[in-house]
Amino acid sequence: MTQTSEFQALKALIHTNLDKYQELLKKSNTPEPFLDEARMHPVMDLPNHVPDKELYVTTQNLASALDMMATMVQLPSWRLMSESMATYTVFSMQMATSLQLADVIQELGGSAGKPVSVDEIGARVGLPPSRVLKVLRPLANSYIFQETSEGFFVNNRSSLHLSEDCDVKQFVQYTSWIHPRVVPSIPDAWMKPESKDDWSPANAAFLHAFDEQHKCRDAFELFQKRIPELIPRFGVGMQACNRGAVEGVLLDYAWSELPKGTTCIDIGGGIGALMAALLDQYPNLNGVVQDRPEVVEQAKASFEKNMPDAVASGRVRFEAADFFQEIKASGPNKVYVMRMIIHDWPDKEALQILQNVKAKMEADSKVIIIDTLLQPAVIVAVRNDNAELGVCLSVVCAVKRSGR
Repeated sequence: MTQTSEFQALKALIHTNLDKYQELLKKSNTPEPFLDEARMHPVMDLPNHVPDKELYVTTQNLASALDMMATMVQLPSWRLMSESMATYTVFSMQMATSLQLADVIQELGGSAGKPVSVDEIGARVGLPPSRVLKVLRPLANSYIFQETSEGFFVNNRSSLHLSEDCDVKQFVQYTSWIHPRVVPSIPDAWMKPESKDDWSPANAAFLHAFDEQHKCRDAFELFQKRIPELIPRFGVGMQACNRGAVEGVLLDYAWSELPKGTTCIDIGGGIGALMAALLDQYPNLNGVVQDRPEVVEQAKASFEKNMPDAVASGRVRFEAADFFQEIKASGPNKVYVMRMIIHDWPDKEALQILQNVKAKMEADSKVIIIDTLLQPAVIVAVRNDNAELGVCLSVVCAVKRSGR
């Protein structure tokens, strides 16, 4: 029996998942995706969109297989050199968000969305046209913005997510500013004899980037001390990171079966995206958002704007707390929720957080931990009758707080 080649197996996997993807779109009455139209997808781009599980898995399999095929058909030398230059795409995204280019193009292009020249854009933002071009063209080549003719640009589906009124912009602006500063410091934090075995949050690469290792307790203290202007951007950016995920959490646990009056304490709850969704969907629940003082103020302002009745009625409360020192809320009918918290910290600190939660628990208390797992980046060759290739992807773990 002739063994299927790696190329043929991957080709079959792409065709199988592409056909299945189309079938599932039709089944769920979801319009097909698109690249160049200057509008959001009416279903997929909704902040609270949760795809059917089968559609989600098929989408990930298809995207992964297509990425593998792109890697396979390109010369490794070109792929490696291209990846090593990715910093410039990040720089372009930072410039595009700082200059609000998506909004500028939207305004100058008018309701008809006419193409806008780099001369017009440059005059509006105060940059020479040649430099505007150096920002927009790399992004257009990555399908963010569209260059309709030489030197003329319009928005597309992706670039609209960089508009001022989209929370994704805050995430992009935060990461594209901070990561180029942090990445060069990783060798110092990981390889120097005096620091390579130090897993403490005070030795995180994030702190080395600002020469604050062992001067700040962790990255959050650094935010407050050196770059407080990033705190609100981080909060809104994490809300964007939650797109679809919060709604998935609501579906994956039987929140409605909790006794009426149960209080959910969201430990490290940020600006309260999860809590807002819980209280909105489950009237049987009350909530407490716990986080650092400056974040709690941001959460309270968000609730007062978007869910004022929950604040006025006392269904939601806000507590400034340090989860390394004490979890404040205690008593019966309590559910302690930690979403995207434990993975941030080394074992010692993670255990301290859990011990502090345990100290407040009563017989009817529950702990719900919602987090990512670092998966092995293993490609498992599974050839069945359809010659499909099973793929397991890794999840990137952050270096900000020495988390594992």
